[in-house]
Amino acid sequence: SITPNPGEGFFKVNIVDLSIAGIQLISADGKTIESLNYLNDEETLTLDLSNYNTGLYILQITTHDGLVYSGKLMIAN
Repeated sequence: SITPNPGEGFFKVNIVDLSIAGIQLISADGKTIESLNYLNDEETLTLDLSNYNTGLYILQITTHDGLVYSGKLMIAN
């Protein structure tokens, strides 16, 4: 889950029981805006997206097992 959504730039992503290989932020038109490596074993990931424009984005999480999870994210500045 992604909270708060919509949010003003800081988001928390619940990633319990996922072995994350990578995280991508994708714009509404399908362009990859940012790729992040996640090296923590925390249950919650905090993202600072306050430098991005208002709008709809997709947060895509890929696990080490090759599974891909995606969720919509609304930045409302």
